[in-house]
This record gives sequence, C-alpha cells and structure tokens, in this order.
Amino acid sequence: MINENSTAFFLSITNGRKGTAMPPFGNRLSENQRWDVTAYIWTFWADQDSAGKGKLIYERNCTSCHGMKGDGAEISIVFNGKRAFDFTNLSAMANEHPSELFDSVTDGVTGTAMPSWKSELSENERWNVIKYAWTFQFKDYAIAPSQTPIPSTGIPSKNSIWYSTPAGAAIILISLIMAAGILYLFRKGVDER
Repeated sequence: MINENSTAFFLSITNGRKGTAMPPFGNRLSENQRWDVTAYIWTFWADQDSAGKGKLIYERNCTSCHGMKGDGAEISIVFNGKRAFDFTNLSAMANEHPSELFDSVTDGVTGTAMPSWKSELSENERWNVIKYAWTFQFKDYAIAPSQTPIPSTGIPSKNSIWYSTPAGAAIILISLIMAAGILYLFRKGVDER
C-alpha cells in the first residue's frame, strides 16, 4: 500500500499535489494533525493483524539489539562504532522506505551486527516485522494483544472481518462511490434515449 515514505505523504498533505485534486492542508492543519493523517494513511498498509504478528517475531528475534522500545537505548551493543537502528527516531524513519528496511532484514547490513534473516523468516514474516517496526514512531498506534502467528495464505478465512479494518472500510467506501457513479451514468444514458 505504501509506495512512498512517510515524509512524502506528510509533504503531500502539507503542500498538496500539483496536477491532482489534492489541495494543500499546511495552512489548515497543525503539524501534529498532518502527522496524524500520515499515521492514519500508514495504517492502511500496516494493519493490526500484520503488526501484531510482527511484534511476536520482533520480540523473539530483535529485542537483543533494538530493545523492547525499538530505540536500542537499553542495549549497550555497539558494532564498528554503530548502534542498532532507532525505530523511534522520526527523522530517521521518515527517510527510510519500507522496502529499504525489508532489504536490511532480508540481507543484513554490512559493517553492522545486523544479520540476514531470509533463511529464518518467510517473506511475509519479514514484512510483518517491518510493519511492526514502523509502529514505534506512532505513539497512539496500539497493537492488539499478541496471539500465535498463523501462516497467511492470502485468502480470507471464514472468520475474517476484513471489512472492519481501515483498509476494508476504504474498499467499501470506494466501491460505493464507484457504484453510485455507474448508476448515475446508466441513468443518464437511459434519460438520453
């Protein structure tokens, strides 16, 4: 869902997007409100379920270097003069693209203590860890209580409540708008005959 980093979203909200219907909100919303909108957009990509599964993986594999709070502050490990990446640092995270973090988890980071996880974690598990790591920068993003991770097949289960997620609500809203447009065009076509 996210194709740009959070800074690009924030700047689009602040300045608008030329050539589109996106107006600037820099003079209408405070900086905190614009970051709140950015965080909300981000939740379409990092849903509660994925981030919750990522939390379990993070707690099992990543806390020894990055710490429980994601800032590495309580850890004294320094490798080649470098500390573990600080996921709570908004400036650092704003300049990171999710795919760059995914590559770091997948391949490791040369010259640091960060190992490659591609043989220990599936692609989906690595993405879930990245989604969870992004939650450290948003104080109000609460992760649902930890549950045992269930391998995802990508196919919704009978018990799936996809429509109650922000992304599901957006899909329903967009579908309703499209249906209204189609009905309008159909009615207009009938009236013209």
